[in-house]
Amino acid sequence: GTDISWEDAAGGGLSAGDVIGVDDGSVSAPGLSFADDLDNGLYKLTTDSWAMAAAGAQVWGVTAAGAITKPLQPSFLITLGTQMANIAIDTETTIVWGNERYDVGGDFASNTFTAPVTGKYLFCVNIEANAIDSDADSYNVKLVASNRTMGAWILVPGGFDSDVNLYPIGFSTHMDMDASDTAYLTFTQTGGTQQTDLSTASYFSGSLLS
Repeated sequence: GTDISWEDAAGGGLSAGDVIGVDDGSVSAPGLSFADDLDNGLYKLTTDSWAMAAAGAQVWGVTAAGAITKPLQPSFLITLGTQMANIAIDTETTIVWGNERYDVGGDFASNTFTAPVTGKYLFCVNIEANAIDSDADSYNVKLVASNRTMGAWILVPGGFDSDVNLYPIGFSTHMDMDASDTAYLTFTQTGGTQQTDLSTASYFSGSLLS
């Protein structure tokens, strides 16, 4: 490789207190980049903040206040587009998500999240169930993923005196996933009467942690 030598503005060698500076650059042409990969490197974002570019896109930023942003970090938030009404009993039913609030990376489709990279993911679920049947044997919500299936929530309604109009279901969990692994949610009512609905207030979110 070639040795690099630094000089001060007057052409002399560097000494204590001298500062090495590079051009401000931009996301498509960073001020500090690799010789054979000119759209990957560091650049000035705004006054007192800087960022990192990969393939000409900002992937990391640091503000003057020290906040770190990762605008391309895989994440999604999905809600029910329409109510899921009278869900079949004794059947594991995939929850149908129809309203995409955001999907950074485009990794959620057909009610399923597909991991773009290997890592640890956080999933958060909030489901509003209506018309819970007190005579049902059980209700179960599962996070079905490639590496494992998690029976994340279960309700045995036999202790209820009557049907319940609204019952919230919420949980969060970490999941280790390999690239191209998938994850989706199912809802199962065992026994009782087919009458339970899932409200459009329900949502499912996820993001890459590490």
